[in-house]
Amino acid sequence: MSAPTAELLSKIDALATSRDVTGLAAFETHADKKVRKAAKKALHVLKTKGVSMPERAQEASWSVGGLESLRGDLSDRAMVDVRSAPGATRLILSKAEPDEGASLMIALVGPDGRLLEFSSGYQTDGQRGRMLRDWDRGFEGRAIPVDYVKARLGWSRRRTIELGFSVPQGFDAVQERMGTLPDEVPASPVETLLAGVDAAEVEAVDALVAAGVPRWPIMFEASGLIEKLNATAGDRSDGEDDAQMSEEERRAIYLDAVRDDERVREGILGPILSRFEDAALSLWLEGHGAEAQRLRQMGDEARSSDACETIGWAADLVQMQVAALAMQQMQRMGQPGG
Repeated sequence: MSAPTAELLSKIDALATSRDVTGLAAFETHADKKVRKAAKKALHVLKTKGVSMPERAQEASWSVGGLESLRGDLSDRAMVDVRSAPGATRLILSKAEPDEGASLMIALVGPDGRLLEFSSGYQTDGQRGRMLRDWDRGFEGRAIPVDYVKARLGWSRRRTIELGFSVPQGFDAVQERMGTLPDEVPASPVETLLAGVDAAEVEAVDALVAAGVPRWPIMFEASGLIEKLNATAGDRSDGEDDAQMSEEERRAIYLDAVRDDERVREGILGPILSRFEDAALSLWLEGHGAEAQRLRQMGDEARSSDACETIGWAADLVQMQVAALAMQQMQRMGQPGG
């Protein structure tokens, strides 16, 4: 980097610190590309913080349409990701700016609905275009409704405060771009998106594995559960080798151990079904509609049951959760977890 360029970039940093938007605007047309980019990025950051921008001269009307077409897709776009953080959901929102570039907002939402992490940044039109092309290619044109993701972000802020936690830094600076804060959990669009999809050939355990349940942290209070499982297994096996136990016998042990356990029931009806909805959205987005539909049906089955912990697939779910608990305990003890 040449000395003059370095000096100008330092000056832009100083202007940004003093919030001198007029001074920054003067560098937007500078001959040096690095200087132009730094000035525009600084102005974008100040704009997201609520700083008023200088009036711009109206561009020639003949060029506006051409410039917008060169920028590509300017609509808001959203994505849901349940793979990168097991047991949580990453909500991603990209909003094109009026003149150039876009804001990229990424939130990590926990199983209880609260905001765990939040970050926002600037995308150039080229970066946004590449990202959207990757999405379109990877998801074959399927897209998560933007209004739903905005509503989820707004609800997550409300939920975070309700639970007594602090809203992650930076979220409130862009909150107005999410729209009105909803008063209740937004309804998932998954049922509409999966309309007509057949899940008859998908086993419940396969849907759980597809959703990533074996990687989730345990989502219900399980103190004493492993001891109860061991005791139940001992009563049923009469000294029989565990390896000789059939799968049906093993499932029966799990169902007997959690029957009438309010902690397990609340865990299923609360954070676990919430994960089911997000996982179903993610599976649909990835092209696994049948598995997504089966997971959605399992959620409906649990909600309509008076004892959801005794549904057949609950044995597989609890077994996966107990394995997750055992893994956590091993890690706390410093033992390798596989």
